[in-house]
Amino acid sequence: MRHRHVCGATRSSSPPEDWMFLNTGYGDFRAIDHSPAASPTNSSPETGLTDETGHDSASLVTLSARSSQDGHYQRPSDSEIAAIRPLSPFGLSSNDFYLLQYFESWITPQCFLPGAENVYCKVFIPLCLTGLGGPVLSSVLAISANQLRILGRKEYGIATWTSYSKALTELRARVRKYANANTGGSGSGWEDILATSILLCFFNISATCSDSWLAHARCARTILSAQACNSGLPQDLGDLCGLAWTYFATHDVLAGTASSLRYQRWSLDHASNNVQHINTLSGCSNELLDLISETSEMAESMARLNGSEVQCPPVSSTQLAQQRDIVERRLHSLKQLPSAQETLNSRFDEILLLAETKRLAALIYFYGRVDGVLPHQHPVNNLTSKFCDLLERISINTTVLLWPLFIIGTFGIQPEKDEDRKVVLDRLMAMQRTRQLAHVKKARRVIEAVWKARDLRAPHESQSWDLVRGREGSLSLT
Repeated sequence: MRHRHVCGATRSSSPPEDWMFLNTGYGDFRAIDHSPAASPTNSSPETGLTDETGHDSASLVTLSARSSQDGHYQRPSDSEIAAIRPLSPFGLSSNDFYLLQYFESWITPQCFLPGAENVYCKVFIPLCLTGLGGPVLSSVLAISANQLRILGRKEYGIATWTSYSKALTELRARVRKYANANTGGSGSGWEDILATSILLCFFNISATCSDSWLAHARCARTILSAQACNSGLPQDLGDLCGLAWTYFATHDVLAGTASSLRYQRWSLDHASNNVQHINTLSGCSNELLDLISETSEMAESMARLNGSEVQCPPVSSTQLAQQRDIVERRLHSLKQLPSAQETLNSRFDEILLLAETKRLAALIYFYGRVDGVLPHQHPVNNLTSKFCDLLERISINTTVLLWPLFIIGTFGIQPEKDEDRKVVLDRLMAMQRTRQLAHVKKARRVIEAVWKARDLRAPHESQSWDLVRGREGSLSLT
């Protein structure tokens, strides 16, 4: 039987309805430059594609593993990333596919604990590839282009804001469709809205760390409160809702430790089946996040009571004192447990240490915010010493560590402890060098401003919270 190739199809004597049309053509199998900056010199024996470093399409996986080795994330060279050129059967341009790969292989591994499942890729990549031209893909492209832009690749400036604008336009269209459907069920597109809200929040925090992430959080809350996200969901949509609950609840709780502006509290009941398990996104248990949130709310209630403000519902000083003692006991006795999957992680011991630093930071925040204990006073001084000792044994340096560094820097370090300041500053500088994220820069500015204020005042003149609150608006700390 004779065959001939016509426009990507295999033609034979069989009727047209039996033809198989492929999304590839001859050009896809040639040594074509599929990345914005590649210059092919070597050949891969497995694929026949040429690249600069000998990588073939499998490099998408191996590059991520290399970049996360030992928890020290190093930006891959342009030639490393550019050399990854697998075939794209999804109708993406070479530049868009390059940005999608960059999101998967370099950005997302730095957003959770090392060795854990990449839940970002598990949730977002399928949505990108099944909704080409939709807001999820545009948001991912904006995130990748922005990351390259702030790392010095100025040619991605236009792509950053073009993709961001396109994502917002597409999101508005999805929201209108969702509002018109008014069901939250199949066909309303709520999963695209929810996923895009997470990704645009991610973008805003990394690009400018403006307060606009709060608008995306409100949008996500509306979707998550719908019946579609509460029962009978397939596994993939259940994973999306669980990620959304964890992502926005963590941001809300930790932002409340840097600003007196309070947001509607997120419940973490939907985020995990076990509140004691260490969450791979937040680096601590959901129970600890709840206790941090309770600390912030309790401190605000105490401030309103002392200011003779009317509270709804009414709270007495006796009730607040009892609540204070309960939260303190729970923080001291809290056990954070790894999930069954995490016990197999080669970084198991370090992950436990990281969770413990967050518990110590929560105690320091509790005493500083609720009791007004200053850095040189007991027990904050002892807790700070323990924290610094543990920090030396942790090599993880992703943004999962940002919040405890912020708390220890603002509530825990004494003015005369230059060596402790240096430890915190070195970690923040290393974190900043890796990705140049806006919220890391803002957190560092707040810490340095607090240090300057303390240096100019007597130790007893200012409470820690008075020096911290509201310096950078709704600061994201994760």
